[in-house]
Amino acid sequence: MREEFGRFHPVVNILFYAFILGITMFVNHPIMIFISFLFATVYFVIVYKNKKIKKLTGLLGLFIFAGLINPLFSHRGMTVLFFLPTGNAVTLESIIYGMFAAGILVTVMIWIFTFQKIVTEDKIIAVFGKIVPTLALIFSMVLKFVPAFVAHAKETSDVNRVMAIANGSDINKMNFIRKVKMQVKNFSITATWALENSVDTADSMASRGYGVKRRTNFNNYKLTLRDIIALIWIIFLGGIVVLGCIFGCVKTHYYPMFYIEENKYATLVYITYSALCATPILINIMEEIRWLRLKSKI
Repeated sequence: MREEFGRFHPVVNILFYAFILGITMFVNHPIMIFISFLFATVYFVIVYKNKKIKKLTGLLGLFIFAGLINPLFSHRGMTVLFFLPTGNAVTLESIIYGMFAAGILVTVMIWIFTFQKIVTEDKIIAVFGKIVPTLALIFSMVLKFVPAFVAHAKETSDVNRVMAIANGSDINKMNFIRKVKMQVKNFSITATWALENSVDTADSMASRGYGVKRRTNFNNYKLTLRDIIALIWIIFLGGIVVLGCIFGCVKTHYYPMFYIEENKYATLVYITYSALCATPILINIMEEIRWLRLKSKI
């Protein structure tokens, strides 16, 4: 399936992620978290296909770890399951809260992975370049720098491992001190590369006239009819969900007892939020159907 949502105007992409990330982070409701996680995972698979599926399995470990942390420090709740050796109680409510909080963390990370693929540096500059040019430039550079830093760190680590093996050292049998020294060496090399790269970037920006007054702004993006329709769709759905959350249509209590408040408008919020989260997936499906129809006419 072709990724079509990324071809929309940057304002459409950024507004969608603003709604999705904002609602996911600040609405700690089990059903809302599940809806967001489900569509985030599906969209992640569409965007990356089979390239980065391992990231999802890695997030499973993060989910378990983050979920089990809360009961160790929070002992609120009425349903005591057992006591720790320290004498502190582990409650069912603290476990439930920890799991859903971990679910929010994992879901946000999945959405951010897709954000990195869809909202590129030039899109951020196109949207915010005239409003807050410095902030837009910094944010776009960070989006590019962080993955590059991680990739270079991995490359450096791999090279040092190969060199250690070539010198007859067994990495698996290294003591703790030697492993720490190797990691410090890897970080030092990567940090040096980052500093040198920043100097080159600064020189390049200066040679291109960055900071000169009366600097113009240019981008190739133009709002089309489909962009306007998508904006209306996202604002309409996002507005309903936000208003539903503000007026308590989707409310959950974790302490002292876990329960979800019943509300006659809750189902409407769930359906609307599902439609909002599914927006990029629906766009891709519609484009795929259109493409197949065009192929059938050839």
